Parts: sequence; structure tokens; C-alpha cells
Amino acid sequence: MRTSFVKVTFPVLLLLLGLVLPACSGGGGGGGGPVGPIAVQVTGVNPSSTTAGVLSTFTAVLTGTAPYTYAWNFGGGATPNTSSSASPAVTLAGAGTYNCTVTVNNSVGTPDTYSFTLTVIAGGGGGGAAGVHEQGEPGPPGTEKL
Repeated sequence: MRTSFVKVTFPVLLLLLGLVLPACSGGGGGGGGPVGPIAVQVTGVNPSSTTAGVLSTFTAVLTGTAPYTYAWNFGGGATPNTSSSASPAVTLAGAGTYNCTVTVNNSVGTPDTYSFTLTVIAGGGGGGAAGVHEQGEPGPPGTEKL
């Protein structure tokens, strides 16, 4: 009787140890090991509004593993029109809408390009306001085309 009890229990015990021990030691898919670089994903651009003719600094909202490289193109709507800076400082051009992009890359090697529309509105008194919004999305209040 005792022999059959050992025969049943020992394989069950080995099975349990085999399932528990790898999960505790970091093997077997339980996590805990190092994670490799994560590809970059751009989800937005800031600021959402600024004034025409004033030096404005833009930043990309993104996820992924640093360090990053940047390629901005303001579609003729800013001076300078292109930049490789993480946070380019540009002066907005005259009234109009400009199709812009920012491409960001990291060590994973799969760049992500984010398209946005830069809308510059001529305001009273020589000033103006600008909004940045996703391609195809409406801009901030007051930036509608007439």
C-alpha cells in the first residue's frame, strides 16, 4: 500500500516542482528578464497653439526606447522649415495651413512619421494664432476654414 502511494505522489510532486521552479527562476515566460529596445511611436505634437511671428518651440509626444533622432518638416509654414533637433525653435510664417511631418527613429531602426497640419491665423493688430492638429482632424476653435 505504501509503495503505490509513493509512486503516485512522486510524479505529481515532480510535475508541480517543474511548473513552479522555472516560473520562480525567471525562465519559462514569467517575465523578470531584460527587455530589449522598444520601437518608437509618435502620438502627437506640442504646442497646440502659438502666435504667428513669434519664436515657438515644438516637441513630439512619443514612446519607445531612447536615444532618438528627429527629422521635422514644417511644410513651408515656419523658419527654419526643417530641423533635426528634438525641440526645434521656429518662427511661424504667414496665415495659411501647412502640411507638416516629424519622423522619429531609435536603435530599433523602424522610424515613425507623424503627419500634422499647422494652421496659422492672421489676427487683429498684426498678431495671429496657430494650432497644430492631426492630419484630417479639426483644429482648435477659431481655426476653421471659411
